Amino acid sequence: MHLSPWKSESGGYYFSLSGESTLRAPETVIAANALTDAGYPVEVVRKEEIFDRLEGIDYIAVIPLDQANIYEDSIQIPKGELGRKIAAKVKWDFETYKLKNR
Repeated sequence: MHLSPWKSESGGYYFSLSGESTLRAPETVIAANALTDAGYPVEVVRKEEIFDRLEGIDYIAVIPLDQANIYEDSIQIPKGELGRKIAAKVKWDFETYKLKNR
């Protein structure tokens, strides 16, 4: 998580928080809530993406294990039953990611 003080257009100051990755999103929300509860003005960067991730409605790239991972937010499907269970829950978007060998 990144915490930065910024000067607002009105001349005051506020804290800017960023950290939308899977590991940082929960701590970003906790920090934002704590700062808000303490009375500090807070702006969370990419907050819609954090909310979507926490609610499980975000979009991520799902790619085979043998393909290079070039996406910021992606998972690689493992082989076997676990991989099939994950694949069954995915909303597939074939326009975003196409296999090179097709």
